Amino acid sequence: MKFQVPQFIEEEDKILGPLTLKQSLFIGVAAGFVIFLYFYSSRTALIILGGPVTAFAFSMAFLKVNGMPFIYYLQNYFNFSFKNTLYTWQKKEGSPLADKMQEADKIVKKYEAEAGKENSAPVNAASLLNISAEEEDQK
Repeated sequence: MKFQVPQFIEEEDKILGPLTLKQSLFIGVAAGFVIFLYFYSSRTALIILGGPVTAFAFSMAFLKVNGMPFIYYLQNYFNFSFKNTLYTWQKKEGSPLADKMQEADKIVKKYEAEAGKENSAPVNAASLLNISAEEEDQK
């Protein structure tokens, strides 16, 4: 038994002439708003509010940004802008800070071996880094 496989499934159906249902709704809502403004407000309000609403409706209906419909572009923009993000830092081996800490640990062990553990105070690797930085500044 053979089955018919649908073709062009990613393309939306045309409802009103060359317009899809979404495009028709965007244009229809904007037209309704402009008609409302025409009958119930002044000409100045019609121009100030009607122009941007019409431009926004046409951009929602027809504009594509990088091959993506403008409605999805706006949706992605707002999701990214208002979504909580958590940035975490994880220490990686071989990073400059990790290399300096290993170097400082080697220097600490060298000082402890030379001075003897019973006569010297414990040395911290971080304080050793500060001391070595001060010594380099004095040179």
